[in-house]
Amino acid sequence: MTVRRQVKLDTHGLERQALNHPSTYRLLPTLSRAFVFFEPGRYAIKALDEMEQRLANRDTSLLPEIHALLCGLKVLVSTHGVDVLWAVMEVPSFEAIILS
Repeated sequence: MTVRRQVKLDTHGLERQALNHPSTYRLLPTLSRAFVFFEPGRYAIKALDEMEQRLANRDTSLLPEIHALLCGLKVLVSTHGVDVLWAVMEVPSFEAIILS
């Protein structure tokens, strides 16, 4: 089994395992939440396709639902994006880790 190691040496003279790096625990939940957005995205695409077909027949009944869906999705993804930016800014740079 291969273990990826990087930066700062431990007491045995080995670099710290990448999965045990403090930044990994801070960023992994963020990455996993990003994958959760695929499903609402797929649903939104299907809903937009349905609306496009209905609009071709001059049926605008889905407009309020699509508007609400996309507004909610925009807020959710934007809020997550801001959280990601804060999480990344809190991760110490590799230079700071190496120097410490």
